[in-house]
Amino acid sequence: MTPPGSDRHPFRFRPENRLRRKQDIERALRTGRRWTTSHLVVRLLHKTDSNEPPRLGLAISRKVGNSVVRNRVRRRIREAFRLSLPRIAPGWDLVVSAKPEAAASTFQQLQAELHEALGRFHAWAVSSD
Repeated sequence: MTPPGSDRHPFRFRPENRLRRKQDIERALRTGRRWTTSHLVVRLLHKTDSNEPPRLGLAISRKVGNSVVRNRVRRRIREAFRLSLPRIAPGWDLVVSAKPEAAASTFQQLQAELHEALGRFHAWAVSSD
């Protein structure tokens, strides 16, 4: 049994890292900067006055494939974001849309494209090394 307050899964994709409210997603889509790759369209919005953790919203169209394929793409993008969380600066909202070509892509390809978009807009936290 775990003691209260301890987290058995410290690297999980937490609710505070999810973009849930419709207004937040629409704001990121409307005013966020866009970066298009061969498999993804990434919208990034930086809230300068915010110290909130980075948040991710996903838009996976039925054009990507059936539900099994869409969920696989969704899980891969979410995992790539989760693994990148410690390196992303606070205050960033990301909305990631998958193109139909994402259905045939690997996790490494999606992760590299997400990292490319984050690097393009300087969303990486400055390291203290």
